[in-house]
Amino acid sequence: MNMTEAEWCENYRPTPYVVLAASSGSVATMRLLQESKQDVMQTGPFGVSRSRKNVLAGNTLHAAAYHGQAKMIKHLCQQPGVVKAYLNSTVQEMSNKGSGPLQ
Repeated sequence: MNMTEAEWCENYRPTPYVVLAASSGSVATMRLLQESKQDVMQTGPFGVSRSRKNVLAGNTLHAAAYHGQAKMIKHLCQQPGVVKAYLNSTVQEMSNKGSGPLQ
């Protein structure tokens, strides 16, 4: 399916660099981002649900876990306050057709 530029812009979901670093498992990149004062608590899209092909969005720990990045999970859990903040967080599944969360 070829999308027009307007359709592409409407469907584009930006992902914070810390979520991308967590997804890739690059602890060195995450440290660099943290040194430049990036918030590891940011959330954003990190994957696609296997059953419904919807976009999954969550925090850096969700992204690292989804992509099986054990070293990144360990790194994130060693950050002050991160584990406590993540305890009640959830992953959002967003419709791939629109921009909002599923109801």
